Amino acid sequence: MKITSYRLFNYCLPLSLSKMKERKGIILALETACGKICFSEAAPLPRFSKETYQETLSALQELKTTVLETDWTEESCLPQLSPSATFALESALRYLLNPQECAPIPLCALLMGSEEQIRRRAALAKKQGITCAKLKIAQLSHNIAESLIEELSRDFLLRLDFNTQTHGDLEFSKSCLDYIEEPNSDYPNCNIAVDERLRTHTLEQLTQIKQLNALIIKPSIQPGGMQGMLELKKYAEEKNLRFVLSSSFESQIGLFHLTQLYHRLQIPALPMGFDTLSYFEESLLEENFEIANGKLIPPTQLKPKWNLLDALPC
Repeated sequence: MKITSYRLFNYCLPLSLSKMKERKGIILALETACGKICFSEAAPLPRFSKETYQETLSALQELKTTVLETDWTEESCLPQLSPSATFALESALRYLLNPQECAPIPLCALLMGSEEQIRRRAALAKKQGITCAKLKIAQLSHNIAESLIEELSRDFLLRLDFNTQTHGDLEFSKSCLDYIEEPNSDYPNCNIAVDERLRTHTLEQLTQIKQLNALIIKPSIQPGGMQGMLELKKYAEEKNLRFVLSSSFESQIGLFHLTQLYHRLQIPALPMGFDTLSYFEESLLEENFEIANGKLIPPTQLKPKWNLLDALPC
């Protein structure tokens, strides 16, 4: 497959979060010799991605000649790039070579922000048929965290995300828990999930974590691209661990490619962490995602709103 057009665009979308008011990223547009077009995304997440927006832009600008000169196949080796740039290039190429179905995916609601925001998103998630929810508690007070856990456990199987922050000894019923993500203290007899430690620990070190139950994979932050995903998935299968894909506040274009990756990796049907889209105040796509019966329904095609994109030199 030959790429005949390589373009870059910038976007900036508002978010309904007090600590992250907007999301900025780079859209990569590739067109093949036969006229097929795909849009993908590189959006380093501040405080979590090692690479910056400007570093990612420079890398993608320098990549143009290589992409245009290569005859791409599914076995082609990608240049050495940062995680966000790898995600953009690999997503676009794989979609053009072998697009996956746009089938609905089980969704885990994301509950974050203020106490009011959490309750508001939870009420809507219940109406959408969602039965599993991740509660980010690192920024909540001890009393509010315990109160919300008790309240939300009536409607959801909960995933508590500590983000490696210490939060005292919270008291809650373990029967309402799916797992605890990145706790900074011991919670005996609770399933444990790792996210940040996937990028700081070896697989051998992960094996030593007591009650390890799930790997939380953020593809646009996790190094290694598709090959790295396959290695982690193999490790999860060997250790009988759950493999959960999670978004990193990519726009709807990036999220579309995460749903493609879910189907490409043939992940068992369990709720995925793709609900960051609920905190975007505007969509970058003409046809948006839908949520119904507890599942995320991807759009059938990628058509960006051109008025929200600014062309970048390339």
